[in-house]
Amino acid sequence: MDILLHAHSGLRYLVLLVGIGALAVLLRRLATGSDRALGRGAMAVFVALVHVQVLLGFALLVTITFYSALMGHIMMMIFAAVAATGGAIIARRSEDAHEALVVQTVGVAGTLLAIVFGILAIGRSIL
Repeated sequence: MDILLHAHSGLRYLVLLVGIGALAVLLRRLATGSDRALGRGAMAVFVALVHVQVLLGFALLVTITFYSALMGHIMMMIFAAVAATGGAIIARRSEDAHEALVVQTVGVAGTLLAIVFGILAIGRSIL
């Protein structure tokens, strides 16, 4: 149980760092119109890390005692995973490169906000 808790808690730093990096790449692409592949790669890594974090969270959920604040955390993390995945899927299917970029940027920003509020829901510090 302690290993899962430490892995889940520690991975949040990597998820936040990669998310901020992906957001910076996407915002730069919006400003300059640079390479589309770089944004897709950053988005793919971010979404993969969010999914690993969710899997660790579900594994942890079956090993710990449930408390009421945990429900807010769970709901925000599910929203974060849906926002990240949905943003990536919608952007990939988009014909217009600028529209895809906007969808990716909104998806990453929404995911980061959900993660921050999810962490705060259980009374933990973001950093």
